[in-house]
Amino acid sequence: MRNMLYSFVLLLVISCNHGNINEIVPVIITEFPAVKKELKAKVISVPPVIMTPANLCISDDKLIIIYNKKDTVLDFFQLPECKYLFGAGIRGGGPDDFSPDYDSRFLHFEGNEFNIFSSDGLLKRFTVDYKSKRIYTNKSKNQRLNTDHLGYPVNRFNILNDTLCFCMSQIADNEGFELVMINTKTKRNLQFSPYPDWLGKVWLKDNIPFVYVKNMTSHPSGTKFASFYAYFKRWRIYDYKTNLIREIHVEVPPYSKSVNENTSERMAYYGYSCSTAEYIYVECRNRKVSDKPASDTEIQVWDWDGNPVAVYTLDKKISLFTISEKERKIYALTNEEEDEDKIYVYSIPEH
Repeated sequence: MRNMLYSFVLLLVISCNHGNINEIVPVIITEFPAVKKELKAKVISVPPVIMTPANLCISDDKLIIIYNKKDTVLDFFQLPECKYLFGAGIRGGGPDDFSPDYDSRFLHFEGNEFNIFSSDGLLKRFTVDYKSKRIYTNKSKNQRLNTDHLGYPVNRFNILNDTLCFCMSQIADNEGFELVMINTKTKRNLQFSPYPDWLGKVWLKDNIPFVYVKNMTSHPSGTKFASFYAYFKRWRIYDYKTNLIREIHVEVPPYSKSVNENTSERMAYYGYSCSTAEYIYVECRNRKVSDKPASDTEIQVWDWDGNPVAVYTLDKKISLFTISEKERKIYALTNEEEDEDKIYVYSIPEH
């Protein structure tokens, strides 16, 4: 009996160490709400500084864009008119430089301070001096994180709160878990969320991380985050304790419950996402990987309980966007070369 009890406790500890997936019933969405609107962009021309943007965000009254190909890493624009202010930041080995392998897909601003993460585990803190138009390192806030299970390069790094960060597990040796929670205080990383078994096909064995690729966005409170799958019209909500609290299956055409083994023939669904305290905004592609991008973009709006709120069709083909709650605007960019000198601005209707 003692051995049986010990075995049970050991299994419980192992389970706790790998996060929790509750036995929850997926919510099936078969139609979107009545709020379906086509939005027309106000097109703002800017100096030819935008070149293959990697991410963008809003901090106070500034729009900030980060790049991975330009010599200058960041560009700053004044809102709401999107007036270009200045560019700052270079790659290098100096104290105020960006690490050569910084994660350009990640951009986290708080006022005039921001974090940049590199795959060697350095979470570097910078301060923006808008008067001198330069940035400098706040060394006292730099952190060296544990890189266990993160892989190289780090996949979809996100900050949840002052203590917790999360990202996708490394492609190799992920032990069957799709996500990693990084504790910056304890320096311990927790793999959690076993890969879903939505297909059960033999060919998945060596392709699971690619088939279940995802992008994520965190709630401003730091208490939960959402994870959207690229090749399934499905998404999940987790709390900061790594519990799965919602799973949403969107069965609104076009959709398929299967995934084609041929990558180019797969249906692609969820792409870039961002969020506010009330809502999550996510791009839904609704096309095969091999298809040319549509000339417009579908943005789905959800609340943090997993309820559909609205569907917007934007009249432009965009690659990135961010939300201004204050202005009730969507600010969007494209990777199309002929429109790299443009910022698209959409007014958000009342939900």
